Amino acid sequence: MPPTPDYAPYRPDGGAMFLFILLPALLSAFPPLATVMYLPAIPHLVETWQLPLAIVNLTLVLFFVAYCGSLLIYGPLSDRFGRSRL
Repeated sequence: MPPTPDYAPYRPDGGAMFLFILLPALLSAFPPLATVMYLPAIPHLVETWQLPLAIVNLTLVLFFVAYCGSLLIYGPLSDRFGRSRL
């Protein structure tokens, strides 16, 4: 019979596992959903804001720059502080 460890391995409950799966799913679904909702509204924004199309398109570019920048910051921080030390 194998020896019993002195500690119980961590086994997340159903709620924690659901959140663990939900967070990456939302992070990967956010940019496509945002662009699908935003692209059809661009002509209306040009008309409402009275700005050239190039300037309104910059808002979409800035969204992706900010999203990618936040992932570049969040990723290393979650690696550094989010992982448990065994």
